[in-house]
Amino acid sequence: MAPALVAAEFVAIGTYLVFTRDRPRAYRPLDVAILVVAAFIIVGSFLAEWRVVADARVPEHFPVAVFAFGVALGTGWLIATERATRGTPVRQESR
Repeated sequence: MAPALVAAEFVAIGTYLVFTRDRPRAYRPLDVAILVVAAFIIVGSFLAEWRVVADARVPEHFPVAVFAFGVALGTGWLIATERATRGTPVRQESR
């Protein structure tokens, strides 16, 4: 279920970004850092019981709270960033 949720979120966010590609965006380094941390948290939740796979056993526990935190952090931060940068003028390069 969790991988399907991640895939669905990728499709939804990707679709949004494609349909709003002409909209100016101004992501700060902090925004990128938090989104990367959220991605690492999600991947970490999938890898939490890597040893059982190495032992050819089926994992017994999935850290849902860690996974949900990563998804909520990433999704929430992206939505907040998109709302905050709405109407932000495009920076003009100095020549």
